[in-house]
Amino acid sequence: MKLVTGTTGVCEWAFIHGTLDDVTMEQFVAHLRRMSERIEPGRVVLDITHDVGMPTAVQRRRIVEALQSSPKLDLVAGHALVINSTLGRGLLTAINWIVRPPFEERVCATPTEALDWLATRNAAVDPSSVLTSLERAVPGFSALSW
Repeated sequence: MKLVTGTTGVCEWAFIHGTLDDVTMEQFVAHLRRMSERIEPGRVVLDITHDVGMPTAVQRRRIVEALQSSPKLDLVAGHALVINSTLGRGLLTAINWIVRPPFEERVCATPTEALDWLATRNAAVDPSSVLTSLERAVPGFSALSW
């Protein structure tokens, strides 16, 4: 299991675990394109990575291209990215100081921290329901160390 995606209420989420190979990257880019087609005002996005290394330059470019092709990103109320690597969180925080996305974004250490922040962006976010959805969809999710 590399990539699992879902929607819980107003929250679109994706979970990636392990090595970020080209197949998983293409699946994630396809997810971004599908998600961007159905974005409505107030939706929030939660991306969770666990034990994933930094994307290569080519992989980063694929993500940027997918995001740039979406005309509705300004409708996103908030995007939270969970990374269980201190180095990865620091790097993405620094990048976000330079390149600003068209929505509010936060890099978090845990899914709970991310969901609590997303709930401040849209009161309809139910952190408990999203976590339950993740636990059902991702075997062993509740046992992961953050």
